[in-house]
Amino acid sequence: MRTFTKQAWEVWDYDIEMWDWFNALDDADYMVDIAATCEPPFGTAPELELGPDSQPDWVLLPDRNGMLRRGKVWIGAGTDQVDYVITLKITTFLGRKEEHEFKIRVRDTP
Repeated sequence: MRTFTKQAWEVWDYDIEMWDWFNALDDADYMVDIAATCEPPFGTAPELELGPDSQPDWVLLPDRNGMLRRGKVWIGAGTDQVDYVITLKITTFLGRKEEHEFKIRVRDTP
């Protein structure tokens, strides 16, 4: 599982690139939804924010051929010394489902 370290005050965006996955399956398919969950859960203390400030929770982005095969998830806040596991459940136009997970370590530095 990939791990990223951020400070609590930082707002980061995480890209999900799925070109290889789609190209191995079907050139006509593309992403239509991203559902994000967090452990510990969003909205509980200690809290990590999905779509902080004016950022969207997620956005779909076109690849170099104009197909929606990339996604971006915006995450902010968190509590110092807490590790979070983010799970992204991606649904495609043709009904395929793919799950990705990564860890965010919140470590404040002076």
